[in-house]
Amino acid sequence: MSEFPKKTEKIKSLLRALDSDSREYDRSSELFQKKVKARITKKLAELAIELDSLNAFLNSTMINQTELEKRKVTISELQKEYEKYDLKFNDHIVKIQSEEKPPAKTSPFEMQIQLKKDQEIMIDELYVSSENLHMYCDNIGEELDVHNNLLTNFEKMIDKNANSMERTKAKLEAYIQQTSNSCLGCVIFGLALILVILLIYF
Repeated sequence: MSEFPKKTEKIKSLLRALDSDSREYDRSSELFQKKVKARITKKLAELAIELDSLNAFLNSTMINQTELEKRKVTISELQKEYEKYDLKFNDHIVKIQSEEKPPAKTSPFEMQIQLKKDQEIMIDELYVSSENLHMYCDNIGEELDVHNNLLTNFEKMIDKNANSMERTKAKLEAYIQQTSNSCLGCVIFGLALILVILLIYF
């Protein structure tokens, strides 16, 4: 026989003895009941230990699911039998859970203080946001100044190059005009020379 059935039989034996003591308690006089109750209380303590050790067998890896369910049912039945005598002889008091207390009402003064704190927090957050926005705007302003300076320098460079190109154009036009005049003079001189030669020979 494995340990679980042995433990189960021991607990059942204790429960049978407890049942016998319980009937004896009911039949006894008040004076004798105290002695019987002391014996019952001792058995209840022993039963509690045995039932607690019995739960350890549910963690065994050597049993299948069917056997596990059977053990759970057996332990549950034994636990119910134990609780029947435990409630009778250990003077248990059923504890009724108290209803949750409603949250304490906040006084108008406390509400005003809390509202003021919330407003201060909100103002601080707005101040930080405005400071960040101000810094962001300053950075944008500095970047715009840099871009404006670059644009101004670029315009000056374009104007300078345009003036240089105008002067170069004027020089080219003067050179072309001078060259044209020189060529015309050469042509006239050549024609005159040809005319003189023709007059001499003819």
